Amino acid sequence: MKPKNILLAFLITTLSFGYSSAQKVKMKKGKVTIDKVEILDFNYEWQLAETHFLRMGTTEEIVYAKFSNGGTKEYKGDDYTKLYFPEQDVTIESKEVHYGLKGEMIIKKLIGDGVVTSDGAVDAAKLNAFVKKYHQEFEK
Repeated sequence: MKPKNILLAFLITTLSFGYSSAQKVKMKKGKVTIDKVEILDFNYEWQLAETHFLRMGTTEEIVYAKFSNGGTKEYKGDDYTKLYFPEQDVTIESKEVHYGLKGEMIIKKLIGDGVVTSDGAVDAAKLNAFVKKYHQEFEK
């Protein structure tokens, strides 16, 4: 078999496996859903570039997310995201965890990495691994 054919077969297999096992996470009308099942409420404050992820039907915050442009509007190299988990009293600052529109990239990343479970809880062990993997300190 030619190297091009082997590479093409590998890519098709990898992509089809990735799409079949992916969860569909959406944020709409104040609700976060996984595969059309509501798991969290959210409040997005666009003026402050922050999102509050809440337990369903409560005001109990499980994740607070804020985007910071580092004080520069034009220069993107100092942009970062700040996450705070109030129950665990854990803060993460990272350039690698992207905010996205309304914080949707954050919640997708947290769900994908198992930090936020399908029932809307925070897995402490996965959170600890997430902190070790992505935390960088920007604010003092």
